[in-house]
Amino acid sequence: MNTRVSVAMIVRNEVRDLPDCLDSLRPLGWEVCVVDTGSEDGTEKLARERGCVVGHFPWCDDFSAARNASLDLCRGAWVFVMDADERIDVADVPRLLELPERGPHYWYSFITRNYTDDTFLSDFVACAPDDPNAKGYAGWYPSVKVRLLPNAPENRFVGRVHELIRSHRPEVDAEVLPSGVPIHHYPLGKTPEAIEAKRRLYLELGRQKTEEMPDCAPAWAELAVQHGELGEYARAAAAYQRALRLEPANGLWLRELGGMLLMLGQTREAETALNLAAKLSPDDVVIVRNLGVLHSRGGDWERALACFEQALSIEPEHRCLRLDAAVALEALGRHVEAQGYRERV
Repeated sequence: MNTRVSVAMIVRNEVRDLPDCLDSLRPLGWEVCVVDTGSEDGTEKLARERGCVVGHFPWCDDFSAARNASLDLCRGAWVFVMDADERIDVADVPRLLELPERGPHYWYSFITRNYTDDTFLSDFVACAPDDPNAKGYAGWYPSVKVRLLPNAPENRFVGRVHELIRSHRPEVDAEVLPSGVPIHHYPLGKTPEAIEAKRRLYLELGRQKTEEMPDCAPAWAELAVQHGELGEYARAAAAYQRALRLEPANGLWLRELGGMLLMLGQTREAETALNLAAKLSPDDVVIVRNLGVLHSRGGDWERALACFEQALSIEPEHRCLRLDAAVALEALGRHVEAQGYRERV
C-alpha cells in the first residue's frame, strides 16, 4: 500500500456506508486510517477486514478531538480527510493523484456535493438526468473545505462542531488551491432516525460552541443552519440575527436570514433582508430567486416573473428556475410561453 498519502476518517456505526466509501478510495492505493468513536454494528471489524489502520477514540462531544486522533494514525507525508458517507468518482482519481506531487507548500480545498431532494435549498444545483453520482437525488448543494494537506503535527482541527483544519504555527504560509475534484456526499442515505439524531447532536454541540465563543459570528451562523435543518425557522432566524449583529455586512447570512423569514411568512422582514443581501451580491441567484418566491406568495406574478427571468439570465441552465418561471407565466395566463419553459426542463 502506498503511504505517500493517508486518508483520515472518523466513524461510528457506518457498516452500511463504509464499504462503498472504501471501494471509491481503492483506486488511489492510499493508506486508510479509521478512528472508531464507539460503533456497535461491526464497523471496526469491517474496517480491519478491508485493510484499514484502525484506532479508537472515546466520544467526548468534540469532532475536532476525534479528527485529530485520526491524524495521529496517519503515516503518509500527506493527509486526505474523508467521511464514510462520501465518495470519489473513479474519473477523478488521476487528478487527485497528481495533487500531492506539486510540493509541500500547498493545501487543497474541495467542493463537497451534498446530495438532496430539497430543490429550495440555497445554492441547489440540479443533477443532469444521466449523472451516475446522483443516485436518484434531484441535485446537490455545495460546501467547501480543505481536505488535502501536508501531514504535520502543527496542522490540527479546531472547533467542537463544523470543525476546520488550521496550522498552529503562525509562520506557516501555505497557499490554499482549489483541487478541482468534487467530493460526493450522501448525508440522507441513513435511516430517518439516524439523520434526526445526527442533526440533534450537531445542534447541541453548536449551542455549546456559541456558549464558549459568544462573540464568534460564524458559530452563530452554524447554529442557525442546524436550527434550519430541523425546521426550527424562528430559532434559525434569531441565530442569523445574532451573527449579523457581529458581522452586519455578511451577504450570505443576510440571504439565509431572508430565507428563514420567508419560511416564517414574515414577508416584509424577508424582503428587507433579501434586498440588503442583493446590494452586497447582486448576481446571487439564490437571493433573486427567493425574491421571486416572495413576490409569488403575495400574488405579484409580474415581479415574480421578472426575478425568475433575472436569475435565469445568471444561470440559464437552472432547471428549477425554469419551472419557477413556467408557474409564474401560467399564473399570468401566458400558457404557451410557460409550456416552452417546461419543455426545456
